[in-house]
Amino acid sequence: MSSFTKIMLLLALLVLYMPMSDAAIGPKIHVNIYNKLGNGLDLTVHCKSKNDDLGEHVLSQDESFPINFRRNVFGNSLFYCSFKWNGKVHWFDIYDQSRDSCHDCKWIILQDNPCLVDNSFGIVGCHQYH
Repeated sequence: MSSFTKIMLLLALLVLYMPMSDAAIGPKIHVNIYNKLGNGLDLTVHCKSKNDDLGEHVLSQDESFPINFRRNVFGNSLFYCSFKWNGKVHWFDIYDQSRDSCHDCKWIILQDNPCLVDNSFGIVGCHQYH
């Protein structure tokens, strides 16, 4: 068997055994979530994707939680988070590849809604919790 054939066979086997949902492309995406609830409230954040559970994190006022990943090849990368304070739980898709084009996404979590922020332009857009 030629070297070229061996390499192609090896590549084919790797592709077959690699979970397709884990196949990632492009530059790393950085998502930062900031507690901007005010009144000294702690924010409990629990984020997940289809394949990853990032665990629960408690953020004091102005603290942040980073999420770093690469988008998947199918264009459907999704990270969703629960946000808990004062005994209430809210949900939001913190990164949805079909919605978000940012590579360095900064989200501030307010009591009324989560807002995407651009360092140059301020608040880009606010969304509703689910």
